[in-house]
Amino acid sequence: MTFAFQTSRRAHHKRRTGCQQCKNRRVKCGEERASCRNCLKRKLECSFVLNPPEVDACRLTHLNPDGTRFHRQPMPRQAPSSSVVDLVDHELLHHFITTTCLTFSSSVLIQRLWQTTAPQIGLGHDFVLHAILAVSGLHLARLKPEKRASYTVKAIAHHRASSQIAIPLMSNVDSKNVSSLFLFSVLTSFFALASPQLSGPNSSGEDFSPPAWLFLMQGTRRILHKKSEAIKLGSLGPMLISVQEVKLYNAPPAEGEGLRSLENLIIESAATGCLDLDAAESCSGALRQLANLFTVAYLDVNNSDHFRQVLAWTLTVPDAYITLVRNRVPEAICIFAYYCVILKTVETSWLMEGWSAHLISSIHSILDERYREYIRWPARELGWVPI
Repeated sequence: MTFAFQTSRRAHHKRRTGCQQCKNRRVKCGEERASCRNCLKRKLECSFVLNPPEVDACRLTHLNPDGTRFHRQPMPRQAPSSSVVDLVDHELLHHFITTTCLTFSSSVLIQRLWQTTAPQIGLGHDFVLHAILAVSGLHLARLKPEKRASYTVKAIAHHRASSQIAIPLMSNVDSKNVSSLFLFSVLTSFFALASPQLSGPNSSGEDFSPPAWLFLMQGTRRILHKKSEAIKLGSLGPMLISVQEVKLYNAPPAEGEGLRSLENLIIESAATGCLDLDAAESCSGALRQLANLFTVAYLDVNNSDHFRQVLAWTLTVPDAYITLVRNRVPEAICIFAYYCVILKTVETSWLMEGWSAHLISSIHSILDERYREYIRWPARELGWVPI
C-alpha cells in the first residue's frame, strides 16, 4: 500500500499593518515604533512617524476580579479642540467664588450676590467673566507675592479683553444688558482701585493725578441714572438697596472747623471770581454730601455696608465737581483731601490699601501755601506729614 505523504506547511497570513515603505518594497515589516527597522536601515522616513496607526481594540484588555479578561471598547476619535483649557483661569474663577467675592462687603446678602449671581451673569456675558477674572487675578497677586508678576499680567489681559467688548456697548444700555454692564462698571472700578499699574497708590510720584476709579464710578452713575429701576427689579437689585445709603442722604451735616473753613473758602472764591457760580455750586454740593458722609461714617464705622457707603459719595457728587477735580481746581482738590480721611476708614479692604496717604501726599504737592492751610486737618487725621 502506498501512502502519499503530504508535506505540512504552516499557514501564512498576510499582515496589512506594516509601514507603507515596506509594502511598496513587498518585504516583511517588523513594525517597530516609531520607525520600523527596515526604514531605519535604509534611512527612509517611515510612515509610522507620519501617521501613527490607531490602537488595536483587542489589545485594550484588562482582568476582571476573578481573573478572566474583559475587553474595553475603544473610545471614538474626537476632533481636536480649538481651545486649550487654561488652568490659571480656572484658578482665578475658583478664587473669586471662594475668597474674593467675600471681600467686597461683610453683608451676607451682598456676598451671596457676588458669589453666585455675578458668576452666573459672567457665564452669559464674556466681558463680565473677564472682569471677574481680572479682579481675582489682582487679589491673588496681593496674596501670593512670589507669583505677583504672573497673576498681574494675567489680570491685565482679562481687563483689556473685558473693556474691548463692554465699552462699545455702554452707549446703548437697555433692559437686556443693563445688569451685565452695571456689573462690569463696578468690577472695572474695583480693578482700578486694586491695580498699582493703572492707578498707582504705591507710586512715589509727587504730582497729583486724579485716580482712575473716581472717573470710572461716573460710568456706574450714568448707568444708574438711565436704568436704576431695571437694576433694582433684577437679580442685582439688593446691591442698590441699603439702609445706610438712605442715612447718607438724610444725615445732619457734621460740624467741624475744617468743614466750615472749606465752606468759607468756596464763598470767598466765588466772591473774588476765582470760581464761577456753577463751579462754586458744584463744590458746595460735594461738600454737603461729604459732611453727611462724615456723620454716617463716624456713627457706625463697623456696619456691614460701610465700604459701599463710602464709595457711594463718588456717585452722589455732581459730575461737574468731578470735572473740577480733573482740572485740579484748588477748592475741589481741598474737598477731596477731606474725603481721604473717610477713605482711611476702609483701608482694611485690600482694594483701598494705601490710597489715603498717596492721595493726601500728591494733593499737598500741587497746592500752594495758601491752600495748604485748608488741608492741615485731614493731613493730621491721616497721620501724614510732608517729607
